[in-house]
Amino acid sequence: MEYHELITKAKEHVALVAPLDSVALSAADFPRVRVREVAMVYFESDKRKDRVFVFLDRATGDFVTSFATTGIHGDTMT
Repeated sequence: MEYHELITKAKEHVALVAPLDSVALSAADFPRVRVREVAMVYFESDKRKDRVFVFLDRATGDFVTSFATTGIHGDTMT
């Protein structure tokens, strides 16, 4: 996808999750938009029902963000 297409998709996702947030927000509240290409690396185990996700800058390997989640297992993320 081109960057402008990614920005459009991101705005659509913000519109979907914004009503779920306790603080009202909109993509229009944030006029400066940047696109950063990232690699998603996740760790999982057959013994656990959770995963750890780490997002790294694709070009430099710099840390972007991470989170852990429960209840996701198997081949849902490939």
